[in-house]
Amino acid sequence: MRHSLLHAAAVAGAGLLLGAGFVAAPAWWLVFPGFALMLFAVSRANALHSAILSGCVLGFLLYGIALIPDITATLPLDWFGITDGAFEIAAAGGAWLLAGGILAIGPAAFGALWHWYASRSAPPLSHLIVAPAAWVLAQWLASVCFGIVSAGPGTFLGSGFTFAGLGYLLANDPALLQAAWLGGIYALSFVAAGIGTLIYLAWSANGKRTRAALVIITVLLAAWLVGGHIFIAREAAAESDARSRGNAIAVAAVSRYVPPRFSVSAADDDADFESVLGEIAPLRGIGVLVLPEDTAFLRTLNDGAHAAVLPFIAQIGIGGAGPLIIDSEDIRQADGSLRSRVSYYSGPDDISYGYKQMLMPVGEYVPYALSAMIRMIGGEALLEKVGIVRAYAPGPSGGSATTHGAVFAVRFCDEVLSPSLYRADVRAGANILVNISSQSWFHGSPVVFAQMLEAARVRAVESRRWFVQSGDMSPAFALDAYGQLMLQTPDGVAAAAIADAVPRSDMTPYARAGEGVLAIPLLLLIGCAWLYRCRREPDAHQ
Repeated sequence: MRHSLLHAAAVAGAGLLLGAGFVAAPAWWLVFPGFALMLFAVSRANALHSAILSGCVLGFLLYGIALIPDITATLPLDWFGITDGAFEIAAAGGAWLLAGGILAIGPAAFGALWHWYASRSAPPLSHLIVAPAAWVLAQWLASVCFGIVSAGPGTFLGSGFTFAGLGYLLANDPALLQAAWLGGIYALSFVAAGIGTLIYLAWSANGKRTRAALVIITVLLAAWLVGGHIFIAREAAAESDARSRGNAIAVAAVSRYVPPRFSVSAADDDADFESVLGEIAPLRGIGVLVLPEDTAFLRTLNDGAHAAVLPFIAQIGIGGAGPLIIDSEDIRQADGSLRSRVSYYSGPDDISYGYKQMLMPVGEYVPYALSAMIRMIGGEALLEKVGIVRAYAPGPSGGSATTHGAVFAVRFCDEVLSPSLYRADVRAGANILVNISSQSWFHGSPVVFAQMLEAARVRAVESRRWFVQSGDMSPAFALDAYGQLMLQTPDGVAAAAIADAVPRSDMTPYARAGEGVLAIPLLLLIGCAWLYRCRREPDAHQ
């Protein structure tokens, strides 16, 4: 009985510690003792099925806690055209349970693998390889499972939903964050799990040699942290020097605060247009103007009634030439499909387009599984209503634009969670990364903004590119190529701020390999299993 209570407490404690950093950024470091406690809990399970259940429970706690601000912040569902309070709460609760349950599949698989390994007499130091490698693959599995269950007419095939990956918490430490240069979110998660495993071994391992080795590893880790901070300071000084020599482009990022709307009227367009004009009026000498998602500024500018604004637009650019304006809107295609389209505007006769590719399940399309469930309870009318305004289709390409000798690649809002989309842009020649964001669905939640900022830091470092984001119901910000916050507009205030972004063209190991880096933890697991088998075979013949 006492053992069962201790085991249950360890499982619950591990899940709470692992999830805490996603709802309170200052608590990000709890990921390390949380992972150590998870190893203890799973290794103490008395059977394989118990280890799987332990992993599932703590995984649900991890993802469930991380999802709480994202789910609760969507209420009320006015942006979805739903005003029934009871239905709103039921819908949000159902989405929370479903998402948390699906993502928990990854930790459940980790529980099975770690229980099997921990029950053998493998050398303790091998845990520093096996546990992080297994966790990285389990985290990837969770993302894949979520993609399968959320399949629908708006599905983008590819790695995408890496939400609440443990590696994102390391974005809060500038030195640890630099591991993303090597392997993106997967390398960061490996480091997070590795430090957690180190703590677990320091507490549980016996033997002088093992403890001496752990001391050496800890010293090396401390040296890496110190060296990392020195490296960042040196590189930041180099980038500052590049900006002072004029090797930068002035990029203005805009934030605005427009309440969520189920549909947008012509009057809304006019009001938004005048609001944006007021925000950008003080700007001068900018090369690029980045507006938040679905601002539709250009749609109003090009309607013929606002031609007098064109000379003013030219004034805020460099040398009398208007800036590249990055804007977006919802567009109904000739085939009837609804898409989110980004516009790259350098003048009335110089405009190109791209499209959002990775859509948000439920928010922008209804997954097949959820659609079937709604139909079973008689919700055909709701599906039809939502389908008119919210049934989006993914576009063929994100697109890019070149100005002042630099290629700007733009993605929408939640696409920042995809490790593959921005990597594809970098491989195609992008020098600066842009995200046009709208967090109106989340009613300006500061916790959701903090989660997206962590993801943006990882995207910047894994690509070694400046990352500029506009925001609706959230601040606009700019990160340098090392994930450092170079500017951020005030929270809750509509504003525009200018960052001198340095174009870069170097290729990181992650930009070259992408998800191919997952072969490393896979090979590490196979190698350890083979070595362990070779180690045990002589005993089998005795």
